[in-house]
Amino acid sequence: MKIKELKIKSEAELQQMLKQEREHLRELRFDLASKKLKKVREVRKNKKLIAMILTLLNEKKIDQDGQIETKQLKNESGEIDNVVNKVNKVNGSMRLTTGKVNKSDKSDK
Repeated sequence: MKIKELKIKSEAELQQMLKQEREHLRELRFDLASKKLKKVREVRKNKKLIAMILTLLNEKKIDQDGQIETKQLKNESGEIDNVVNKVNKVNGSMRLTTGKVNKSDKSDK
């Protein structure tokens, strides 16, 4: 299935499709382990389809939220830094920007 075909589906349809494809992947793995699967490439194709569906679901979630999240990460010296991940729309595509949180930024949240 192509990405264009997936983009026109609703979020509920994508969730249902994701559930079905994960079940199909589980069956493929069992068949692969029991040497029943002849077309090994099907596993790769299925995993890529699952990744495309998850990507589209995350994009739809970001469109709804305008997602901004803060994570705590350890820097090279072992200290914990607060890092903000912001998603910006640039020319119709998604771009993830990362930056440190200033003390003044923390008070806004």
